[in-house]
Amino acid sequence: MDRITESGQRHDPTDSGPRSSIGHIEVADVCLWEETSRPWELIARQLDGGKLHNRKDYLVTPSVILYRETMTPAVRVQGLTPADHLAFAILLRAGPRTTYFGAHPDSSRLIVAAPGGLDVTLDAENSHLILLVRMELLQRRLPAQCLARLMRAAERHGLSLAPNKLAEFGDWLTRILERAFDDPQAFDHAAVIASLEEGLLHWLDRLCVPSDGNPHAARRRRSLNRALEYLRTADISRVSVADLWRGSASGRCDTPSAMS
Repeated sequence: MDRITESGQRHDPTDSGPRSSIGHIEVADVCLWEETSRPWELIARQLDGGKLHNRKDYLVTPSVILYRETMTPAVRVQGLTPADHLAFAILLRAGPRTTYFGAHPDSSRLIVAAPGGLDVTLDAENSHLILLVRMELLQRRLPAQCLARLMRAAERHGLSLAPNKLAEFGDWLTRILERAFDDPQAFDHAAVIASLEEGLLHWLDRLCVPSDGNPHAARRRRSLNRALEYLRTADISRVSVADLWRGSASGRCDTPSAMS
């Protein structure tokens, strides 16, 4: 009997801190893939013979869902994108039959989708990064002009970018996943999740505005790295959110015991 295989860390329901989940999930059946793809509402049809294999490596926080997904064989997917989220996709590997909304993917195009209908064909051995960001976070924190540009891009199902910029964004997202797997306990801290959101909002702003002339850009990009590095060297049992904020903001990685 086909079943779901899942491993990783889930939030402790007795913990009042931010909710985060980090892990891997594998399925070998189209119906199970539909079930494990929520909050997408999808109907999939396998196009080729052979046993389906799907794997997701995921990081879930209150406002962000990020996962790397592989799928084989080819499938046709229709349905609805997640409500209350703006969705982004970056292709890592795609065959000639892969299409998003009827168009073949472009290596310089970030796929963007607002809540609504979805029509995708994924060729065999397809691999992509999927990013879902709550609209509430974008409306509250992203500059209005940038959000407006992203919503216009969603109407066209994509945002054209310089290939190197799209690759850099994909590399940044991949590093976030790798760090989450390396140190999942770090994402139990509110300051780490806040730093992730800050870094992501910076990246979306950068994708909207081609110029990199902001003198604070490098500092903002490093905020998440500093928070994670602080936690690697600190005594987790003694770290407060205030300590973590100071480590993230200043770049200091001294442990509380070393400063006492």
